[in-house]
Amino acid sequence: MLGRPSAQWLFSLLNKPKAQWQYQLKKNNGDGGWTYGRVRDLTVGGVESHLTGEYPKGFCYAAGGFANFLAWDVDENFELLAPFIVDELKKRKWERGAGATDGSSAGRGKIVQFIRPRIPQAVAVRHSEEIRRAVIERAEAELLLKIDPEKFSAYPKNGCAVVRILGRNRIRDGKLEQALDLNLRPSDWKYVKPVLIPYSPEDVLVHKNGQRQRAQWASDLIATPIIGTMKEAFKVMIRLADEAVRLEGESRAAQVLHEWCLGMASSAYRPRTAKGLKRKDSAENAVKWVLAHRRNVVPSTNTPASTWQPLDLSEMKVPKRARKLYEALVRYITAKGLNAHCFGMDYDRVAAVSQYREKSAAGKAANKTEDFGLLFRLHRGCKHNKGEHGLLTLWCLRGQGETLQEAVDDGMQTEMFQKRLDEGGEPTVWLVNGRKVQSGIPLAIAA
Repeated sequence: MLGRPSAQWLFSLLNKPKAQWQYQLKKNNGDGGWTYGRVRDLTVGGVESHLTGEYPKGFCYAAGGFANFLAWDVDENFELLAPFIVDELKKRKWERGAGATDGSSAGRGKIVQFIRPRIPQAVAVRHSEEIRRAVIERAEAELLLKIDPEKFSAYPKNGCAVVRILGRNRIRDGKLEQALDLNLRPSDWKYVKPVLIPYSPEDVLVHKNGQRQRAQWASDLIATPIIGTMKEAFKVMIRLADEAVRLEGESRAAQVLHEWCLGMASSAYRPRTAKGLKRKDSAENAVKWVLAHRRNVVPSTNTPASTWQPLDLSEMKVPKRARKLYEALVRYITAKGLNAHCFGMDYDRVAAVSQYREKSAAGKAANKTEDFGLLFRLHRGCKHNKGEHGLLTLWCLRGQGETLQEAVDDGMQTEMFQKRLDEGGEPTVWLVNGRKVQSGIPLAIAA
């Protein structure tokens, strides 16, 4: 149908997002207004009922720290601003992956940029906001048109919310909207081919103000009240110390961690725990522990991170725990510039980056993810013993265009893995022809 893509096509273009349904409150809603409900899984049937206007929805613009799409929502002078947005997309050679929509009333409309694979949300936020600023500057300079920033929005933003694309806006009692091409003519968007947006590890680290930003898991951990003892609180501090070192380096990490802990102390349940959190030497000790036990996690130069692309899980039926862990590890190695085929992490850190409160839960998630074929542990490492340092688990992630066996074979060629064979002996489990095999079977490792 001209002016309306098929439900299956739109669902795929949007990277199969979750959504929020528009609904009417049953209580205290005398004027019969509409609002958005909770985030729910979406199906092709749900997209179809949205396109017909029967059950309107907003689509989540991000999930798991990765953006599903980019969009620019204009509430005034859309016909004037749309060509400027399109020009910015053409500068980047993204126009083949973009479409437009009209709005719920005159002067409104959206430009939507479809991408594949998904990219880190922080990268998408910067791209979308950069284009928005460029359009505003050009419109004010060439058209002498004063742009109200509140009426020109760029998505995604930080966090996770929704953007309604097509359907109808019942909140404004709007009409059924139609899909347009970039010349603002009715279209079914069959011409659209999602674009690849490359990014580097530094792109993920740099904030919009040119500063490195604290990871979302760390912010969530700081905001979570600590109900346990100081011993349990110190485990949390160790996780946060690792993030403080990443952000500020060794010289300022303790001071930054101390500032975070002062805020955490105000919500601690136990007075003695709160007192311990306020002590500056607690933060210093946590940073010392991290530097002493995790120095051997360094970027590898064997396979530059920029040449490796993660799997696009939106195209795969992946268990929730496996998806959560894989995407968390991808964000971590991208930010650190690590070799995806061989990097070291202990389970405390795995729990921290994947937002599990206990490392045992992270371990179960790792088992699930490995069973599903998204990763393999090249070497299980060993625990710390008195007078001896332990060995971190060595991880290998499968990426686009490769089998897990190919990823593992490459990881086994790295200097890090070869050094581990000297330090810790052979792994207890190997991957042979895509299947796990217990150690004891002689295997030749290619030179």
